[in-house]
Amino acid sequence: MPPKDHRDLRMWQRAVDLAVLTHFVVEQFPIASRIAYGSQLRRSAVSVAANIAEGAGRRHRRELVQFLAIARGSLAELRTHRVIIGRLNLAPTEQLNSMDETIDHVARMLTKSINTLSR
Repeated sequence: MPPKDHRDLRMWQRAVDLAVLTHFVVEQFPIASRIAYGSQLRRSAVSVAANIAEGAGRRHRRELVQFLAIARGSLAELRTHRVIIGRLNLAPTEQLNSMDETIDHVARMLTKSINTLSR
């Protein structure tokens, strides 16, 4: 039985976890870096969960697939920001590793869902 609501989707739940984790990582930045990088990191992380929710709220499967693909694009953007903050040593390694694991998990879930729904 399909979920009745996007909040029932594990993929959305993990994406929300990622947005919250990203927020806490950004809070560890020095103030100047928080201003410079924080907003973009937070926006891309929130966009992943928001696009999953929006796609789930649409009427047609192809629309869901389109929004999941957009979420995957936002996830690629977040991954790029994460690499940059890692190279700049703006956050503790354990937090960055946690972000990497969560990004990878959400990416696998998105890819699997897109592939399944596109058949």
